[in-house]
Amino acid sequence: MKNYIISCNPYDPDNPYDPNNPDVIMYNSKVTSIKLNDDSTMDVTTDSASKPHKFSHVISTLPLPVLRMIDLTEAKLSPMQSNALRELTYGPSTKVGMQFKTAWWTKIKDLDIVGGQSYTDRPIRTIVYPSFGDVQKGKTTTLIASYCWTDDADRLGTTMGKDDKILRERVLGDLAAIHNLEIDFLRDQLIGFHAWSWSHDPLTMGAFAFFGPAKYENLYTSLNTFAADGHLHFAGEAISVRHAWVEGALDSAWRAVAEMLTDPRNPWGDKLEKFYENWGINPEWVNTAIGKDQLPVLEDGKFDRQDDLILKHMVLTYPDLFKTSAKA
Repeated sequence: MKNYIISCNPYDPDNPYDPNNPDVIMYNSKVTSIKLNDDSTMDVTTDSASKPHKFSHVISTLPLPVLRMIDLTEAKLSPMQSNALRELTYGPSTKVGMQFKTAWWTKIKDLDIVGGQSYTDRPIRTIVYPSFGDVQKGKTTTLIASYCWTDDADRLGTTMGKDDKILRERVLGDLAAIHNLEIDFLRDQLIGFHAWSWSHDPLTMGAFAFFGPAKYENLYTSLNTFAADGHLHFAGEAISVRHAWVEGALDSAWRAVAEMLTDPRNPWGDKLEKFYENWGINPEWVNTAIGKDQLPVLEDGKFDRQDDLILKHMVLTYPDLFKTSAKA
């Protein structure tokens, strides 16, 4: 397995995803409402345009708490989907980054730390040492001095954005105790620091999905099917079983596209085989044989539709849709 670093900044207007369509991404625009029209098109209203944008389909990858803040009254969500946006839980998380004059955790002989993490029961909980760049020579001098989840993040997060001195001294004190250093040494080494709480960020309203008991059975399941009569689809790490990971976000994007192509009312059914050929099988949505844990093998980009759990899920959720298709 190889690791790759993406050198292009996807948020840089000079490096859009599609160089042939530089206006495909709108910057500094917040969606305020999503609406299904009588002609089965979707209106997406933003705070930066005088008129809504029209689409045939919308895939939302917003964190669920943020999506709930958008006006969805005319998006035809089911009652269970509306409940899911309200009830599915997101967990808190905080990070504190600190830049020092030197990579003291590497250069001090008694420490000699290169990469990896340290764990503690102190308030900062987790320390992440840099592992990319010329770390062996100690040229990377920035440290994730604290990484917290759940209650630890809630408590440490209350100090962020209010009194930086309290937070700074707490983190430096814990770093000094854990590494057997004098706090005055770290105070002198410190160049700057930045703290972040995802629970206090209006663009996330939580770090990642953190579902409680019984949340998967109905609430989670309801978001794994479309709304707005098949024109609004949900994706994002919360709409997968792999929460808090990029893998979950990619899995959910795969499912949302496959859902669109599987809908018999859409004109893209002939592209489904090409989709599987290009992007493979999502283990979350393919049935395996009884007593076996391996996925079915694709032959020429095809697999038995009896193994397609997206199709089965849609048939169970919207049986009339497929009965109509069969008659047609």
